[in-house]
Amino acid sequence: MRRLSGVLRRYRKAAGLTQGELAERSGLSLRGVNDLERGISRTPHKETVLLLADALSLSSTERDLLHSAARRRPTPRAPGTLLLLSLPFGTASPPLVGRTRELAQLEHHLAAGEPGIGKSRLLHEACRRASERGWTVLAGGCHRRSGQELYAPVLTALHRDLAGRSLAESRASLQGCAWLVRLLPELTERAVIPAPTWSPPPDQERRLIFGAVARYLANCSGPSGTLLALDDLQWAGQDALDLLAALVRAPYEQPMRFLGAYRSTEVGIGSPPGGSADGPGTGRASGRAHPRAARAAGRGYSPGGAARGGRRAGTDRSLGAAHGGVPYFLVSCAQSAGAGLLANPSSVPWDVAQSVRQRVAALPAAAQELLGAAAVVGREAPAVLLQALAAQPKGEVVATLEALNQARLLVEHEAGAQASYQFPHDLIREVVLADPSAARRASLHQQVAEALERGPGRAPVERLAYHYSYAVDAEADQVIRYLEQAAEHAQTRYACTEAEGYYRRLIERLEGLGRQEKADQARERLGAALLIAARYEQALETLEQAVAGYRARADHERVARVTAHIGVAHALRGSFAEGIARVQPFVLQVEAMTPPLSAQGLACLYDALAHRFQRSARHAEQLAAAERACAHAQEAQEAQLLAHNKVSYGLALAYLNRKDEAVP
Repeated sequence: MRRLSGVLRRYRKAAGLTQGELAERSGLSLRGVNDLERGISRTPHKETVLLLADALSLSSTERDLLHSAARRRPTPRAPGTLLLLSLPFGTASPPLVGRTRELAQLEHHLAAGEPGIGKSRLLHEACRRASERGWTVLAGGCHRRSGQELYAPVLTALHRDLAGRSLAESRASLQGCAWLVRLLPELTERAVIPAPTWSPPPDQERRLIFGAVARYLANCSGPSGTLLALDDLQWAGQDALDLLAALVRAPYEQPMRFLGAYRSTEVGIGSPPGGSADGPGTGRASGRAHPRAARAAGRGYSPGGAARGGRRAGTDRSLGAAHGGVPYFLVSCAQSAGAGLLANPSSVPWDVAQSVRQRVAALPAAAQELLGAAAVVGREAPAVLLQALAAQPKGEVVATLEALNQARLLVEHEAGAQASYQFPHDLIREVVLADPSAARRASLHQQVAEALERGPGRAPVERLAYHYSYAVDAEADQVIRYLEQAAEHAQTRYACTEAEGYYRRLIERLEGLGRQEKADQARERLGAALLIAARYEQALETLEQAVAGYRARADHERVARVTAHIGVAHALRGSFAEGIARVQPFVLQVEAMTPPLSAQGLACLYDALAHRFQRSARHAEQLAAAERACAHAQEAQEAQLLAHNKVSYGLALAYLNRKDEAVP
């Protein structure tokens, strides 16, 4: 394979240009062009190559040669190959340090401990080995403080897998997975599979959705089976853990393996992700690298690492002592020393935070600013978004990204045709994110939110809600709108825990602005979400708070509606007598109310009361309440509500052994 440095130099000389003239034409820096021709920079960003090709006026054949010299072309992904998984140090795998014992356990289970211990690197090694042995690997990961999508990381893994498949492959993998469109609506837009045409009760629909995910994993099976590898599960939400638990329990005809990594230091005592403890077939990979392996890794990352001598040996020993045996710390310190960022081995920092800060400080100011913006975006940032955030010409942004990539603070990561950059390790992002002032972070959140709104396509409402919530100049209505949309989006997909979080933040915002009526409406919707999640005590508390607010404003229609929900909550909770005692007096009260309650409101109340009587086996009273509900629904001309009430009425007749009347 031809070297990029030689190809670029030959084309430049053929065009009769100096390095300075080429830099001026392409919009790149002179240093950047010089580094490429000297071989210091060997894997430039693809936009850098395009700028150079345009400046040199290359033919299509010459362009292809320049591109192939800059980067090996990716080969199509066959069954059993590995999807892109975030690596600690870029797209090229670094040596795996001191992990002989753990590698023997990778086929069974993996759950790593403290930050930097090497869990992500081990997870990648497991995926690579599984791929080589014919497993189809689906890989995903979580990240915190960036408004990640619902059901991450499982949904992330599915999305990545589908993005790498052709339309025909996608349709084959999605056979029998129609309910998956509730989580990935773009499947309907792409005409891959049709959406279901009926709507079961929420708890049943959630079960069908989870079943569709399990069926997709089975359909994707390679010759050996399917491996679902998930990183950073300590940041997964409860909805994602519920989905993962359902997947683990599902029956499969093909071999199915689940591999997860999490930081035990960031999980509550006795509560690992998913609530599962270690058992047969599980294992933990933690601890530190052996000193001998640590010194070997230090030599591998330092200039002249193979050299012998007292000074070299002293450097290796100092690095071994500085990192404390933690593989990530070791490699980070060794890379810093190799790049000349540390004055002497004795000054190697103990913690990775100091190491990262030194690497950041060596960057130009523009690169530091862009790195801070990327940290606010999240673990991974699309290239187009970073372009929008940088107050620089396009050519300079490309050079800045090159500098960050070379410093291994941001690494290039491609998913399909959409290039992006990601932090090699969450620890790096955490350090970068912690350094700016609160005002600076708020300003960056504002810039990111606005760039997402301006960008191509529709930005996920979760990310907009997240960034605008922390933005410095965000308008109140803007924040409220996106929080509402994010909550509704989560609720329609039965991600009840996520919906609860958005509703609580929305209520807090509304009350802070004195918008109590809107806050009570949000409480009503929150109560409905808690009911779906079977958290009846919290649902009752929330709904009663909403009723109190509505009653204070004499909003009888909403009081009636929420009271009906309270009756439902009592029935689901099993406190039937309490439900009747709560709803029945109110029904008698509103019948004589002036102005009268709407027919629709009365129909809902009587329907709730009929269900409470049914659960209490008081079928004569159920029949009377259901009959009144039907009459009011008929008056309101609400066909769907009337049909629902008719079912309750027919059941009451059947319970009373009046089956001939019940059938019609």
